[in-house]
Amino acid sequence: MQEDAGGGLGGLLEGVGRTPLLRLRRLSEELGYAVERYGFKQGDCVVECSSGNIAISVAFVAARLGLRAVIAAPEETSHAKLGLMKLLGAEVILGCSWVTR
Repeated sequence: MQEDAGGGLGGLLEGVGRTPLLRLRRLSEELGYAVERYGFKQGDCVVECSSGNIAISVAFVAARLGLRAVIAAPEETSHAKLGLMKLLGAEVILGCSWVTR
């Protein structure tokens, strides 16, 4: 993977996503399309109701696209997953037990 000018991994989106649950490349394409099609600009908000890999992926891709991610998750979500979402810059709202129903 190549480093970008900011010192991060510029090719990280291409190197992630080989999971049977979700192809991250597809998610990044969908969010990228929304940015272009609907005129999203840096700082606009993406909301995801999830407690797992999709929420983490949304937080990651949103951060790469300069979007704000808000994740609604049930209180039972693991601390590791919540920590990763927050590390990626997402705002996490707990107490949404209806998310998993």
